Amino acid sequence: MLTCRNLLASSMLVALSICLGMGCVSPHPEFKEERSIPGMRGDSLLSQDVNGVSGGKFDRENLWRTTVNIQSNAGVCSGILIAPKAVLTAAHCFCAVTQAAFDRSSCVKRATVISHIYLYRPENRGWEPIPTTSEGDVIAHEEFTSQRTSEGFVDPAKRVADLAIVALDKELDGLKPDVLLRPQDVSEGDELTVIGYGPTRTNGPDGNVRRSGTNTIFTVTEFPNGRVREFRFNGSGAHTHDGDSGGPALYFDDGKRWLVGING
Repeated sequence: MLTCRNLLASSMLVALSICLGMGCVSPHPEFKEERSIPGMRGDSLLSQDVNGVSGGKFDRENLWRTTVNIQSNAGVCSGILIAPKAVLTAAHCFCAVTQAAFDRSSCVKRATVISHIYLYRPENRGWEPIPTTSEGDVIAHEEFTSQRTSEGFVDPAKRVADLAIVALDKELDGLKPDVLLRPQDVSEGDELTVIGYGPTRTNGPDGNVRRSGTNTIFTVTEFPNGRVREFRFNGSGAHTHDGDSGGPALYFDDGKRWLVGING
């Protein structure tokens, strides 16, 4: 994973001055579907945003409340609270990425951020999501750019700084950041926990529910531009889908939650 050089964690971000490098986490080639989870390193990321956490677990214990649901005119994504009024997520969640040269004017400017507490209602024999919500300004990384190939895939050589902050108008009630930025890279064999609000299969009907799952890094690849690292997961374990983009990939060590990447 990542080396974070300058992640501002102030409660109000006037400018996005984050120098994070990005990589991806995706499965071993034996896993048939293309799924990827970027990690932060250098300052760019590669992501095929075609992938919720399949093989994951519904967060009925409310362990991951700082992983939030983000809704905008560009669609639905996930994010991670890194300061009382700042959510880190992926820039491509808000900007059109096509085969044409990237146009920053395509990026939406506002988003709604929602965190949920899940409560069991025995009278209904089901779980009720209790939301806390804030609007916020979207601040895409100033160096973000991305473009698709003629086949429709994201070109890793042309995806840079896929990061954004949602600067919240107000704090999410009762919610405080609970992740740290890890100073060391993750490596092959490390187990990561991925969290998001996506469905359990591509274009599935069960999105907008917070789920988590674990998987193990199988390989780490650095692309020729030197700014993108890809972490490939084993075929077994959890993988991500649409709606999970921007959610966290966490490494656990010494009882702490270390943010080592974001879902792509």
